[in-house]
Amino acid sequence: SYNNKVGEKMSKMLIGSKIVNVREMTKEEASGEGWELGRNVCRVLILDNGVKLYASRDYEGNGPGALFSTKGKKCYAI
Repeated sequence: SYNNKVGEKMSKMLIGSKIVNVREMTKEEASGEGWELGRNVCRVLILDNGVKLYASRDYEGNGPGALFSTKGKKCYAI
């Protein structure tokens, strides 16, 4: 299916890539997604191949989301 093909293509772009920067999403980037950041912060992970990763509220892209990370038994919002 279409989603599987897109997922496979993205997986190939991500595997082996290195995060080179983490920053807040700009107002222009948010606007390009149809989002208003307001008091919400959306982090953008920049990879060495130019790919930008950020979280969405849901699969439909209805707003910015939060990234979470775990280390051991602790969970962190990024």
